[in-house]
Amino acid sequence: MRALVPGFPLVVLALVFAAPALGSDWKAPTEPKALKREVKATIKEYDALSGNHDLIQTRRRRELIRRLGEMQHKDSVKALRRILQRESDIRARINAMNSIVQVGDIKAVQAMYKYVVKRIKKDVLPAYLGRALALTQDEEVKAWIVEKPLDNPADRIRLSAIEALGKLRYRGGLVALLAIYQKEANKNNSAGDAVIMYETLRAMGQIGGKEVRETIHLAAQSKDWRMRLAASEVMLDHFRDPKSLELMGKLSKAKRQVIREEAAVSVGRNKVEALFDTLILTMREGSLRCKWAAYESMKAISGQDFSLAPDVWAKWWSDKKRGKLTDEGKLAKGERMSVSTYYNFKIFTDRVLFVVDVSGSMKWLEVPPQRIDIAKKELLKAIRSLDEKTLFNVMTFSSDIHTWKDSGGEVLATPAAVKSASEWLNGRLLPRGGTNTHGALMRAIRGNPKIDTVYFMSDGLPSSGEMEVQEEILVALRDVNRFRKVKFNTIALVFGKSKIEKAWKYEDPQEMGAFMRRIAEETGGSSVVIDKPFFDLKD
Repeated sequence: MRALVPGFPLVVLALVFAAPALGSDWKAPTEPKALKREVKATIKEYDALSGNHDLIQTRRRRELIRRLGEMQHKDSVKALRRILQRESDIRARINAMNSIVQVGDIKAVQAMYKYVVKRIKKDVLPAYLGRALALTQDEEVKAWIVEKPLDNPADRIRLSAIEALGKLRYRGGLVALLAIYQKEANKNNSAGDAVIMYETLRAMGQIGGKEVRETIHLAAQSKDWRMRLAASEVMLDHFRDPKSLELMGKLSKAKRQVIREEAAVSVGRNKVEALFDTLILTMREGSLRCKWAAYESMKAISGQDFSLAPDVWAKWWSDKKRGKLTDEGKLAKGERMSVSTYYNFKIFTDRVLFVVDVSGSMKWLEVPPQRIDIAKKELLKAIRSLDEKTLFNVMTFSSDIHTWKDSGGEVLATPAAVKSASEWLNGRLLPRGGTNTHGALMRAIRGNPKIDTVYFMSDGLPSSGEMEVQEEILVALRDVNRFRKVKFNTIALVFGKSKIEKAWKYEDPQEMGAFMRRIAEETGGSSVVIDKPFFDLKD
């Protein structure tokens, strides 16, 4: 196994492969003549590979496009504009968008924008426009984003502009962002677009400034929980006045656990000691994921580590406020928390869904053990060790998707429930069919309203379902998970080689590992690549 995950919340792990990443040691020349030669050579190599759709050659083209984005030269821009329109690989085209913004002037960016807008109903390029525009360092381009993309009637383009302005922290966009938010908020009968309002609030919070403080304060008191969620994410990044602290204190006690967790994370990220008491309360009352967020935040603020023991934290905090820290608190025996594990992920949640790939490739290996055997043993071990207070569900997917408990049927992990789930799995872990990754991700979120964390195991790239293009799947996941904030911790089970040659293109370890990592990144989870069995099936 390449990487083990020690705890949660989990940081996305860098994937390690036998060979170095393409272009990992490459640096753009700085001398003008050398730069021109390198640009010419890069374009020539790209063109030679442009008709080859083999996965390795496609990855190389993506790398060459990134290189062009690091070489400030007119020929780079010219080539990138051509590549954007002619390249067949969507990820390579997204790279071209990014590179144009990095090395092009405003005319090049405007030309790219016009092309992307025309693709609004054809592909997902518009959904990646915001991330591309956020790469600019050109003040003229920043001002143009406010004037043009932000004023576009298409929501996808407006959302991209809002995202870019927030990431750029462009103060020149505040007035326009405020106007958009207020226009939506003032619509009658609660008809305002919640997605636009939420993302606008987040962007304004990223930028900061006294102009938006009152708006964020009002959002923190909104009847719409989604606006309160946005306020909980951004308010402390810029505002520490008494009113802001009072409102964050209330958000930290919200009944909606997603708001409470975001508030706890924000308190820790900004190290706001004045709200330490709210973290102790969250550790007492919140969901397990909230408790863990509070724990991480208290560690960040205090430099102490008293595990998930709120009484110990409370005593230490009381002593500190009185200036009496001779005894900094001690953990009694048994106060350190023991949790279940799954592929060495620690399961720091009490609302969990396990999703397992049962496509045909799970039993196509030339040499045993088969992937399905490893998956079955690891999954049964995990669910049998869950705390009885944990809500859980189990889902399998191939071309079709099956859930142990239907929509909204998550149940407590009692011995009877665990036995029932185990029996169901024994009849479902029968590999056949393709890999409907999109369908599984959508069902995981829409069909399990109580869960907050998913452990998603797969051994191959998407090969069936409504969507097979990775970038399209990631956009769909981003959209459906915007307010739920379900974390997907992903396991790429890529050991062994299939005996069926036509399956190889779906099992490339590097491509598969990268896709699973991107799923985790989109949702705040973590990823692990398993390239060899890591326990004895006989034990």
